[in-house]
Amino acid sequence: MPAARRTLHVPRADDGRAGDFFEVSRFMDEGGIDLVCNQVIPGHRNRDYWGLPKLGSSAAHVYGVQDDLALSETFGAYGWHLGLRMMKWLTDWQAVRGINHFILHAFNPRWPDLDCPPYFYDGGLNPQWPYFAEYVRYVNRLSDWLRGEGTSLRCCWCIRGR
Repeated sequence: MPAARRTLHVPRADDGRAGDFFEVSRFMDEGGIDLVCNQVIPGHRNRDYWGLPKLGSSAAHVYGVQDDLALSETFGAYGWHLGLRMMKWLTDWQAVRGINHFILHAFNPRWPDLDCPPYFYDGGLNPQWPYFAEYVRYVNRLSDWLRGEGTSLRCCWCIRGR
């Protein structure tokens, strides 16, 4: 029997077009998306990406992935304007749509790394580096809670007093 292979990205056709997301997702080990290249910016209309995380979490649910694992490779090519506040907002935005496994793009202790910024460590030169561990602890707690329950957050209500 061949060794298991983890598949995390939806293959693309030779001409660059993506295939049928759900048809291909049934072969994945986790439902998954990429949230990269400033697809979503807090406070802006998010073009066609508002439902992107829900695609990944829905694929995990539909195909019975253990613990409804839904992965997001996130923050790639967001650039240097990405800070910890925006990272938390994007993390929460994805979590309430069912993402429960976060892969932080461009986390590489080697420096310089010529891949798409931001670089969280950046040879120790990123001024937010000392606070990065707190963000990682938050994401780990959030992911553990979401995976421990085996479900995504279905609904979030905010009740405002008059």
